[in-house]
Amino acid sequence: MKYKYIRIRSSLGGTYYYKTEYGKISPRQVIDDMAEKGFRYVGNVPVKQAGYGSLIEYDMIFERDDR
Repeated sequence: MKYKYIRIRSSLGGTYYYKTEYGKISPRQVIDDMAEKGFRYVGNVPVKQAGYGSLIEYDMIFERDDR
């Protein structure tokens, strides 16, 4: 199995995004883009929290069977 981690961040407005060289894209678009490359979304891992436990950053985890 091959795994890929994509860091998703929270904006000041409370929405989440992935920053690319072309701009910001939504987590749903990340899932669609990775699916086109043969990866499957398997979950996420919290990376950074603010006060009161609000989530600021998390990693989306994707896997692909390269056997």
